Amino acid sequence: MLHPEQVTEYPYIELLTVDSYEWRSDSESRRPLPAEAGSGVDANRPTGVAVGNLGKLKVFACPRGPAHPHRFSV
Repeated sequence: MLHPEQVTEYPYIELLTVDSYEWRSDSESRRPLPAEAGSGVDANRPTGVAVGNLGKLKVFACPRGPAHPHRFSV
């Protein structure tokens, strides 16, 4: 499968990434401060958003033409 940047003569740029988790278990970077005890919120998934099979959604846009359709990768 081709990455959206490889599908057109003009490279698409990544516009937005929506991830199912705040951080990955194999990484210590970008972890928020712990939620208060008893808040009932999972600090790793505070919004409860699940993209695909708990992956991430990336939205790509063409910088040369706003009329070009956006591309997506899940």
